Amino acid sequence: MKNNRFITLSLLVMVSTVLSADVLIFSDNFNTTNTGINDDLATRQSGLIAQTDWNTGGSVSASVSGNSMLVTNPTTSGDANTWLNYNFATDTDLLTGGKFTVSFDMTADDNYTVFFIGGDISASRPYIDSDTDFLFRPNSTSTSTLKDNGAATTGLATVGTGSKSYLYTVTTDDFDNGTAWSIDLKINGVDYDLNGGVAGNTFSGNWDGSSIYIGFTNRNDDLTFDNFAIYAVPEPSSLLLTFGGLSVLMLGLRRRA
Repeated sequence: MKNNRFITLSLLVMVSTVLSADVLIFSDNFNTTNTGINDDLATRQSGLIAQTDWNTGGSVSASVSGNSMLVTNPTTSGDANTWLNYNFATDTDLLTGGKFTVSFDMTADDNYTVFFIGGDISASRPYIDSDTDFLFRPNSTSTSTLKDNGAATTGLATVGTGSKSYLYTVTTDDFDNGTAWSIDLKINGVDYDLNGGVAGNTFSGNWDGSSIYIGFTNRNDDLTFDNFAIYAVPEPSSLLLTFGGLSVLMLGLRRRA
């Protein structure tokens, strides 16, 4: 009897773990005393694609400072690009549940900063060519602009000054050309309206079939980001199937007892 109770309790713990287990694809906490952006990757990165380099382009100087990524762009007309050197369009783990999240803490400049998913990272301004991107002025009183494939679509309220936590949730089946995607954003845990007053906070579009990179662009002043993480979110149906199987096993143990 005691053994069965112990097994049942263990299974309940397993169920709780399974039902909350997002899959860590990549994380980087930038915790290193060295200043190189790709120093000590083995100790500061985790996940299925850990030890992946960061790349930079444009008029940019990047370093690790204070256990954060610091991207300095001294120009007022050129763009500084920083992206994870990994093509997610080839990653089957990321889309197994049809949804993934990208989170980070960021303090951005008062000219503009772009967070992008997709795009041609060889371009001088990757957000112009990216599948989806978010242009905003976090430290400015100006109204920001959401851009998709380089075209301004709607105005966004400023997100305010200082470091904030961003959580993007992307829902899509794959990255093939024409496949629909939708994105939701939380800033400091609060839903952010990506539609600028249009019903609902979710912003939607279609992939253009290009490579999928994730990164940032900034102009003038500095961009600092930290605690960067990408998770695949399990599909609810697979979780229910797992839960159902464990429930049957638990029922069998109770009957035997």
